[in-house]
Amino acid sequence: MRYLTDHGDSKVAKAILISSIIPVVPQKPDNPKGGPVDALEGMTKQMKADYPEFLKGFNKNFYNYANNKDTVSEAILHYDWSLAIMAATNAVYVTAASWASTDFRPELKNVTVPTLIVHGDDDQIVPISTAGDQATQGIKDNTYKVFKKAPHGLFITHAEKLNKEILQFLAS
Repeated sequence: MRYLTDHGDSKVAKAILISSIIPVVPQKPDNPKGGPVDALEGMTKQMKADYPEFLKGFNKNFYNYANNKDTVSEAILHYDWSLAIMAATNAVYVTAASWASTDFRPELKNVTVPTLIVHGDDDQIVPISTAGDQATQGIKDNTYKVFKKAPHGLFITHAEKLNKEILQFLAS
């Protein structure tokens, strides 16, 4: 989104948004289905209070672990945790604050290439109503694929289906 806004589409043939935050995350008067601001602020407070513990819960929500134990092992949760724990915590806080507050809706018009939008209807991190559903309304040339019972981390839980959709889209 930001690349197309800043540089145009002369070097971009297609775009893909997978479990994206685009176009807007926080709840606002004109985005009533967004994430409640107090919940987003609470997440930041939890990160700062006990980042390792925050990651444990976040990773489980990322994959809707209780419903996807057949495709997400404890080892995957641990692997993700071990990667995330090495990140500079200040960078994590700033990044989270950025995605929790940036409104990309004015930039949707800059997406002028065919775009595949994939979102899970059980995404506990970025609700489909504030991301995928709105992105498909604001990006004119799009193909929208809603994965039933898919979490934010659908690239693991629905990898085969996702890869098929991406290859099909790129070949079209």
